[in-house]
Amino acid sequence: MKQIITALLVLSAVISQAQEEIIGKVEYIRTLNFSGEATGMEFDLLIGRTGSMFIEQKKEETGDSIKIESESDDQFALVFNVTYGTENLYAVETDLQGKMIRSRLSIYKGGKSQTVIVDEKIQPVEWKLYEEFKSIGGLTCQKATGQFRGREYTAWFSRQIPSRLGPWKLNGLPGLIMEAKDATNQVMFYATHVNFPYNAEKAIMPQINEKGFEIITLEEYVGEKRNQVDQMLSLVNSKLPRGATMTVLNETSNELELKYEFEKN
Repeated sequence: MKQIITALLVLSAVISQAQEEIIGKVEYIRTLNFSGEATGMEFDLLIGRTGSMFIEQKKEETGDSIKIESESDDQFALVFNVTYGTENLYAVETDLQGKMIRSRLSIYKGGKSQTVIVDEKIQPVEWKLYEEFKSIGGLTCQKATGQFRGREYTAWFSRQIPSRLGPWKLNGLPGLIMEAKDATNQVMFYATHVNFPYNAEKAIMPQINEKGFEIITLEEYVGEKRNQVDQMLSLVNSKLPRGATMTVLNETSNELELKYEFEKN
């Protein structure tokens, strides 16, 4: 009997953890500006007692664009932008107890787009606080700066919202992050609405991997992403007329993270 009771207690604890209640909800606009044309997406930050979920509100539209410019009588410069994705929403889950971050991402692998769950350990941001303040949405916010994976961020956080969480993977300040942007103004987050404490009755945190997607490490994901150009180039070359080939002369990537702790300098 004792063994049965112990098993039931363990099961109860697992179920309780899986059904964590949402205690706060913050709406953000994430703006990316890599090519001079800023694009904005709406996200929700769902805050629990042991972590959070940063999830896009609706699926971003994807598509391809191709531009051909003549260089000579027999050569052309082909500029193409390939975007890919799945029907699954992009999401980042922060698990403070397990000190882990899990991201639901799309990756081009094996000739098709797939959804994967990427596991990584939380990398603390070493924030520096300043005695500078401003009001955002009626909240008093304090300035902080910190570096995270190749970008230097300036953040404004409010101690009036008792949460050390923030948008995306930016966490660790003594209050909710209301604004954050990197030094190049390529990556920006702005809170547009704060609901804390959350007034929805018994709202439960969604599960990031309820469909059982493949789980890979961040290092594996970075490696797969760097193989994508070769895979796409091979696919395009297979569809060109006989005698025509395409090579990549210049490659750019619009990444939020520029450096990783597991890479050599």
